[in-house]
Amino acid sequence: MGYGEGRTQYLISALEMLPEGSLILIEEPETSLHPSAQFEFGRYLVDVARRRRHQAFMTTHSEFLLEALPSQSRVYLSKTDSGIQTLLGLTALQAKSLMAQGHVKAVHLLVEDTCAKAVLTELLRRVDPEFLRSVGICEAGSAETIAATIRSLRLTGLPVAAVRDGDKGDAPRDNVFKLPGTQAPERELFASVAVKGYVAQTYGINLDDLTATLVGVDHHEWFARLSELANQDEGALIGEVARVYARNLPELEVSTLVTLLKEGSRR
Repeated sequence: MGYGEGRTQYLISALEMLPEGSLILIEEPETSLHPSAQFEFGRYLVDVARRRRHQAFMTTHSEFLLEALPSQSRVYLSKTDSGIQTLLGLTALQAKSLMAQGHVKAVHLLVEDTCAKAVLTELLRRVDPEFLRSVGICEAGSAETIAATIRSLRLTGLPVAAVRDGDKGDAPRDNVFKLPGTQAPERELFASVAVKGYVAQTYGINLDDLTATLVGVDHHEWFARLSELANQDEGALIGEVARVYARNLPELEVSTLVTLLKEGSRR
């Protein structure tokens, strides 16, 4: 048995034997553990905390362990000239990038949700696949959350930009850009002639008829409804139609956004 395995077995035994509702402090439990074991140990910590009502605080440098934790439990402590800065709710990728002082990716792009991420990915893939490989695209939540996050991350010197939905404004000087169009990406995709043709041909579904039934339904739920009708995984379906949408946008519109992002990555 390796050192990491032995240490982990001891920790698990100790955590299971503690009285319910204990306060637990752990320092870098990933030491000498294989990456997959780090992830599984993170999942175990969440499980035991919920099951036995423990409160656990730990320090870690492991992106794999962080990936297993709820986003709201991640707190990054950054030492600055003015003191310790706390960044809340970072993704594992964002935390990894900060710990690597920006060496992991050339730039990190913050978007609002899964649909926005799929659209931006396909826009970058169309124009410059190599640039796509060098960026990390992270779902950061609402436009307000993105604005707060990008302000915090830029203070650390990490190359970061935001790409908000088409119905939100941009601020290129602050590395805040927007997706093509004037609506949320879900609405842009459902309104695209190319996407309508693809969905009709591939799944036999008339998007105009479906959209008429979605009046009053939050647009974030639209693809869930479409995936049920198409009997297709929601994430896969979003990726498919995002690719069709991106390929049929005017080339200048797409290339302009990519150029702006490249320039932003150098600031």
